Amino acid sequence: TSQVGCQYLASPAGGKYIASLDGLLKARGLGGRRILDLSDFRHPQLIALDVSDNPELEMVPLKSLALMHSLESLECKNCPRLFSPPEEVACRGGKAVMSFIRGVIRKGQQNTQMPLFMLGDVGAGKTSVIRSLMAGGQSCAYIPPSDRTVGIDVFSWQAMAGAQAGEALLTFTVLDMGGMSL
Repeated sequence: TSQVGCQYLASPAGGKYIASLDGLLKARGLGGRRILDLSDFRHPQLIALDVSDNPELEMVPLKSLALMHSLESLECKNCPRLFSPPEEVACRGGKAVMSFIRGVIRKGQQNTQMPLFMLGDVGAGKTSVIRSLMAGGQSCAYIPPSDRTVGIDVFSWQAMAGAQAGEALLTFTVLDMGGMSL
């Protein structure tokens, strides 16, 4: 089906893409995809790509997008689960998003490791929160006073939510500080 200046395309996943002939491609209804597959969008004159309003979208391939030299704009508003670019960049518009993506690729890699300091009063639940997160959001058992953190417990936690094929999105070095008075 076509309208003046527009062509309707169907994706392999069954979503509808509306592509205008002036280099703009709008990808709405990606069929619940979590990861954007750029093989659907290969076009040498693609100037702007709009993947806005895809609530299940979590990842876009930053390196592949940065290497699409004709691509000037990537709109990705209203994608609440999108990991990168962050929402504060996405709300600034498509050109800002592409500038961010190219900067990330040019200046280095995404940071996938970070420290996580757990601070708070004695018995506030710092260790319980970490144990619950590591168990995938399950509640954890009560920690009796004899087993509470003394000093600092240090361990590694890999956050797997939204990761591809078992890769961790983030690896945290958790520093669980005992809540004692100094």
